[in-house]
Parts: sequence; C-alpha cells; structure tokens
Amino acid sequence: QEGSVLEYIGEGAFMNVSTEGCTLYISNKVTSIWKSAFGSSCFTIYCEAESKPNTWNSDWFISSYGTVTWGVQF
Repeated sequence: QEGSVLEYIGEGAFMNVSTEGCTLYISNKVTSIWKSAFGSSCFTIYCEAESKPNTWNSDWFISSYGTVTWGVQF
C-alpha cells in the first residue's frame, strides 16, 4: 500500500527463516521489535539507529545467530 511504513516487527517474526546468511536493513521508522524477532538463522542486520531504541525488547535479537551494525545510513 502506498505510503505504508513498517513500524514494528512481532515476536518470532523471523525465527524460522530457512535461508542462512540473510541481510536485513532496519530503518528508524521501526519503533518496536518484540521478543525473539530474530533467531535460529544467521542474520546480518544493519540498523539506521545509533543504538537499540528503548522501545525494542531487550531480547529482540539472539546474538549467537548473527551480527548487528548500528548507525548505518541508507
């Protein structure tokens, strides 16, 4: 839909992604990420935010399944 913006990523949204080595870009427009949104697959995540926003769950990403780079402009 034109003008739609992804604002949140729900609990377990990417838990069972079968492709290893996915790269994701998360813009500043994502205001909330719920618990365990990412895990069980290897992700490389680039975030526009300088650090984890307070509105994201502390367990949003399981670090043993990939890496997060903060402050990426895209």
